Amino acid sequence: MQYLATLSARFLKKDLIRKPLSTRFVPEIDGLRFFAIALVFMHHFSWYIVEKCDGGVAFKDHPLIRYLLHHGHFGVQLFFIISGFVLALPFAAGKKPEMSSYFARRLTRLEPPYLLTLLLMYLGLVLFTSQTAGELLPRLAMSALYLHNLGYGEPSRINVVAWSLEIEVQFYLLAPLLAAFLFSGAAALRRTKMAIAIVGATLLGSRAHLFPLLHLSLLGHLHYFLLGFLLADLYLQQLLTLSKGYGWNILAAILFPLLIVTCNLPSTVVAFILPVHLFLLVVSVLKSRAASRLFSTPTVVALGGMCYSIYLIHGYLIALLFRVTGSISSQSLLVTLLIQTFLIVPPVLLVCVLFFVIVERPCMDRQWPAKLASFLRSKRTEKGGASRVGEPLATSSRAIPDIHGLRSDRPIQTYP
Repeated sequence: MQYLATLSARFLKKDLIRKPLSTRFVPEIDGLRFFAIALVFMHHFSWYIVEKCDGGVAFKDHPLIRYLLHHGHFGVQLFFIISGFVLALPFAAGKKPEMSSYFARRLTRLEPPYLLTLLLMYLGLVLFTSQTAGELLPRLAMSALYLHNLGYGEPSRINVVAWSLEIEVQFYLLAPLLAAFLFSGAAALRRTKMAIAIVGATLLGSRAHLFPLLHLSLLGHLHYFLLGFLLADLYLQQLLTLSKGYGWNILAAILFPLLIVTCNLPSTVVAFILPVHLFLLVVSVLKSRAASRLFSTPTVVALGGMCYSIYLIHGYLIALLFRVTGSISSQSLLVTLLIQTFLIVPPVLLVCVLFFVIVERPCMDRQWPAKLASFLRSKRTEKGGASRVGEPLATSSRAIPDIHGLRSDRPIQTYP
């Protein structure tokens, strides 16, 4: 058993745990990513199953199920806080990255999985729905440019979850400017500026439910990213180290189940309570020994590191598998949800893991564009050499060239 556990841990670390963008790796953050994607997955899964199995009545006649499952979309706001924290760390540490490297890294890291899924989903919609290629092509283009929210005033029809990714990209563009302003000065001045900015952004965000375009833009969610900035400042000042007492353990044990109550409050109240709740939740995970240990376990960290892959494709996979499993149901909606969970969730997670390993994880290697270019050059060289194999050999006194057209003193570079 010990051998199997060791082998499993090595497999997780080598093949499934993601390669972070920087050397400052905080495993609890990936653990929180797992919690966030679990909330989003639960929300989309339960909504889809209830909607399909209950003849459109959906959640309104099932208050308990609605109360427990229907508000997982707030996991997106937790993602926003995490993004603010991660992006702020190098700026807060005084190690401002080169802007060309900053933007190129996000382009090479995030674009290939995103564009691939957009293209596959576009083809799927054209082939298996009544929507035409010409009708969807402008939507595809706007989604690829992260402009669908602003251009159409609604989430992408190619991949609906892309609405939050468009907001993330807006923040990526603005983050260096925000960091230059907010992380200058002494600690008291920095936190005063952040507090003012967070309060102002929260007041603006509290109106987002009234204006769809505000909800679909960075302005409606900026306070969550700024809370991530504040967390980064506190973290680097060693104010979020593990606590020796039990107080944070108790607080973490209260905050997680209490999130269900917070998410079910009226939207005007949630707008002010949820940011504080999520902020304290992140702090409690970083300071509580029990929560830190739980959110740092290899399986949780590995799945959290795959959150981007899971987020991109889980919705379509749920819908696709339900075409096969939908006929298996019960008169009890709760029993039906449990049955569909066992039938759908494992294969969806398996496909997401494969997508992560094959597509996303290779893009985490900073050198993958250079390695790919080198690989393609070596293939062209091999092909060019092979095309000369049938040519007559030279008969002059000059040295006979290598039949593969390669210099013997130059090793062939291959793409790992």
